[in-house]
Amino acid sequence: MGYTAKVIRVFIASPSDVQNERQITREAIYQWNSINSLNTKLVLVPVGWEKDTTASYGSPPQEEINAKLLATCDLLVGIFWRKLGSETKEFISGSVEEIEKHTSSGKPAMLFFSNAAIPKKEIDEDQYQKLEKFKESIKHKCLYMEYKDYDEFASLIFDQLSRQMNEEWVKSELHTLIEPVNKSREILSTLMTEWSLNLDIQHMSEWTTCLTYGTPYLPKEMYDRLDQLTRWILSRTWGTNQEAYIDGLYRFRLILSDLLLFYMKYSEYDGSKGYIIVKKYNNPNLKESDVNRFVMEYEFVCYLVIDLVAELCRATNYLLDLFRTEIDPMFLLNIGHIYITTGPHMDGKDLYYVVLYKERDRIPYENLDKFKTDRKNRDVCFGIGVGIDDPEFLEWYHKS
Repeated sequence: MGYTAKVIRVFIASPSDVQNERQITREAIYQWNSINSLNTKLVLVPVGWEKDTTASYGSPPQEEINAKLLATCDLLVGIFWRKLGSETKEFISGSVEEIEKHTSSGKPAMLFFSNAAIPKKEIDEDQYQKLEKFKESIKHKCLYMEYKDYDEFASLIFDQLSRQMNEEWVKSELHTLIEPVNKSREILSTLMTEWSLNLDIQHMSEWTTCLTYGTPYLPKEMYDRLDQLTRWILSRTWGTNQEAYIDGLYRFRLILSDLLLFYMKYSEYDGSKGYIIVKKYNNPNLKESDVNRFVMEYEFVCYLVIDLVAELCRATNYLLDLFRTEIDPMFLLNIGHIYITTGPHMDGKDLYYVVLYKERDRIPYENLDKFKTDRKNRDVCFGIGVGIDDPEFLEWYHKS
């Protein structure tokens, strides 16, 4: 299916010591296009001297790059590690010249600096000092990003590209399209993208393991991010004729809020970086009968947390499928469905579950009390019962 789209040319500026990052940037741009271009009507095109220049004679190389490549680009990505680069006629390095000329024309730039250790034999003290001086000179007029390795950079550049594509300058560019954009659909697309970023949906199958694998643990940073997401959803305006998404996000927020409230009710801050469920049965002064009840309570709480995480992932998969079916079949297609991991089990193995609602027309979650009863009817459940005195729970507990 063909469609009209706006091309955003992204210039990659850097010295020669970050070739891997330059390739990672290109791959992040291709990934963004695969996920978002049909929906947003935007296509990003990476531009760099190593792939986009042609052989010429008569002008300095930097002038050729400026005139034929840089001048045609809308966004610049600058990357540095251990050097600033070779001087030009006007500037301390070619990369700096590209950044200054690009931004002086009112166009946006994103700068990234590597914190990776530099092998002693590769240190050029003069270049490194120039880089540090440049970094110091720009800290009051821009917000640059730092990264420690290739994996962090890959995640960072994709996230920053996604956020940049929601900036006002991009929206103004879209107004030049011949094909009119449905405003309600545009609002929905923007908000679904923001929702996925705030949820860190790219890594959701990984970050949920802290609650489903081994002893549940909730890092404070994660709690703060998820708590903020509940307020973000509450304050959004979703446009007209979007009832399915309004209801879906409302129920997604219910699940997330109940998960956080329930977890915090039975946990305490570990004095380090997060919250852990209290093992009340570890008190040596307890009677044996009280110890047994606290052990049962701990089991009930832990497995209900896992079931709530599974429900959150089901709701996420529902919203992804809904958006892919109605708006953009390529939306976050690289992650497919969210799954959860449990373990280690008695045989030492881990188990993985892609969790989906049996009926795909809506998210059935209503409240925590009802979910305690309903969870046994989901595609998979890990605990059972409404409390430790529930006969269903007692039967399950003694069998397990």
